[in-house]
Amino acid sequence: MATPRRGETKDKDRDNEDNNMKMKLFRLMYETVRDSDLKVKRAELIQNHYNNSSSFEVGYLMGDISDKFNIMQDITMTLKRLYSDWKPIEHINAYEQVANQAIEIAHIIDMVKMVAKRLDEEEAKSSSSTPPHSTSPSENATTTPKCITSNDSYVV
Repeated sequence: MATPRRGETKDKDRDNEDNNMKMKLFRLMYETVRDSDLKVKRAELIQNHYNNSSSFEVGYLMGDISDKFNIMQDITMTLKRLYSDWKPIEHINAYEQVANQAIEIAHIIDMVKMVAKRLDEEEAKSSSSTPPHSTSPSENATTTPKCITSNDSYVV
């Protein structure tokens, strides 16, 4: 009976280790995808629950503003780092991108002001239609707190 040589057993062990590592990576990938899918479904449920509330609208818009501001910051940090290398076309393009982000932020701020104005109008309607002495907990729970007034001014 022939016994396997040392080189053959090392090759088999190496192949076995590779297969085990592939299976571990596959399981890890599967668990990660499944966990991410569950988180997305949970977030969608939360979004659907709060979709029509003014707080959700303001929060969504504030998140969008934060994202655009971070993009502006990244571009300016890149410009600062590359300031010594004068490349006029790249610098002009970067400044144009920063200006475009600032314009988009200004538009989103206007949208936030419109939401706040709508909230003020809804509060005025609800306060004029209900008698001042009736303040039940359910009425207090349905009114959304005023986060931003339409009189606030923003400088971009």
